[in-house]
Amino acid sequence: MTNEQQGLWEAEKRAVRRLRDGLGRPVDREILETVAALRMIGIHTIASCGGHVDRLLGPYVMLASPEAMTARRRASESDDQAVKRRLLKKAAKLNAHELATLLPYVERFTEDKTRHGRGGSSCRVSAL
Repeated sequence: MTNEQQGLWEAEKRAVRRLRDGLGRPVDREILETVAALRMIGIHTIASCGGHVDRLLGPYVMLASPEAMTARRRASESDDQAVKRRLLKKAAKLNAHELATLLPYVERFTEDKTRHGRGGSSCRVSAL
């Protein structure tokens, strides 16, 4: 990694450390680098968790495009069922695009781990 790339990486991790959820809690340190990496490739994250042994909840990251979040909010505010359906369909397409953007990175990561004989933990990724 070049010095410039390292600087960008460190800056993104600092930005993620400043993020807070609705309760004012920071991103879990166990998932911080994953969130930073996703943000650096243009993936929008809306929730994440580093995992909890006491609750058997593994690490996860939830994705949603900002436009999809807006469409879902507008759908929830509409009284017109046709408008709701149209907006929710739009949100689903936008989120599918977000996942499609991520897929080549996941495939390459999986191929690299398989090629080098490395297993490891997994992280669940889903879209809203």
